[in-house]
Amino acid sequence: MKTKQARIEESIERLKQLKNETILRYTDEIDYDEDLSLYDVMMEHFVKGDLDDAFVTDVTDGMSEDEKRKLFDLVREYNGLCFAKGNVEYWLDSLENTFVADFDMIAYNILDSYNYLLNLAKHGGKRVLEQLSNLRSNDELKDVAIVEYLRNSFVSDGCLTAILLDMSDEGSVYDMFSDEQKGHLLNYPEGTLYYYGDNRLNIISPLVLGSRLYNDYHQDFSDQLIEEVDENNFGSTVSLLKDFFSDDSYDFYDSVIGLSERYRDYFRQQDIVLNNEPHLALFAGNDGLDCYRKIINNLSSHMKDRCLVAFEIGMTQAESLKRMIKEILGDVKVEIKKDMSEKDRMLFIFKNLE
Repeated sequence: MKTKQARIEESIERLKQLKNETILRYTDEIDYDEDLSLYDVMMEHFVKGDLDDAFVTDVTDGMSEDEKRKLFDLVREYNGLCFAKGNVEYWLDSLENTFVADFDMIAYNILDSYNYLLNLAKHGGKRVLEQLSNLRSNDELKDVAIVEYLRNSFVSDGCLTAILLDMSDEGSVYDMFSDEQKGHLLNYPEGTLYYYGDNRLNIISPLVLGSRLYNDYHQDFSDQLIEEVDENNFGSTVSLLKDFFSDDSYDFYDSVIGLSERYRDYFRQQDIVLNNEPHLALFAGNDGLDCYRKIINNLSSHMKDRCLVAFEIGMTQAESLKRMIKEILGDVKVEIKKDMSEKDRMLFIFKNLE
């Protein structure tokens, strides 16, 4: 795998090579009194495929000449994905947030986007390019250079590629979403399509995503659908979600943004907790019970002959804590109380109390 520096050097060489070949092959078409003319001529011939043989890329390494030609021919049909409004005429507007006419920088990024398309097509063929093209049905993606826009929205090209390939698979669970809805997901991917946890990138299953959106809309936090997903009851869940997401009255856009914002708020809060909570409360051993273990081991020296002790507990910790209390404290009464969601929430220890 190439380093970031090596990829940058390849992209610089790619632009340099195409400019040189444009001058050599089409010098009669260039107005050398106009700075923009060289780039206009280069882009015109680039989209026609006249410069394919000069395009520097490692995507085609190991491919035969026939395979290379077929790949370039395929991607050329979709080169509008690299340009604003899907048209080479708007190549100057194809780099987001660029207010200076740095022709080299704009051309560099367009060619880099095209190289990304070559790699995407190599792994997913026409179907993934068609899926990407269909995203223009989303108003927010209609006029942008889609490849550049989405690559800036995702944490890495690899993450974007994995999701696009999954979306384009025949019979994918993503079929429950319309192309417009897929566009919303790709517009706000962090917290909806992927998240960071345990120091690694996690791609969210579309079935889990659909369940979260459904539960969010219904304000049903019982996670019933996600439990079904975990139990592999896919059939009924997919059918229910497909019907739900086809309902025009459902505000899909707001719910996607809501999930994304809550994700960011959650991890922002996690940082606050990490920096301020006691270490033992956050890092509680392999079984998550070290905090309780330390307290319970010291309880006997503080408990009177008749007393009540209460803990708030996690919903999966009741049985382990009951066993621990019996082993350490002996003959005491232990009761578990549930919260409003019918999850185990409070543990009570009674000593010589009825």
